[in-house]
Amino acid sequence: MLNYALTANYVYLTEKPQSATIMDYFGEWPYYVIAGQLTLIPLFLLVYLPFYLSRKFSK
Repeated sequence: MLNYALTANYVYLTEKPQSATIMDYFGEWPYYVIAGQLTLIPLFLLVYLPFYLSRKFSK
């Protein structure tokens, strides 16, 4: 909604960039937004895993 109000394309939520990016493999709008989330959430959890395990075993 903010993108439309500002006529902007922050985080490429409105459309993909014109140049080639990794998002080209995720399909068209809105599917690349959903595929991006399904890809990034497990990656964030994987990055967080060492911190979670170190906190759990330090007690």
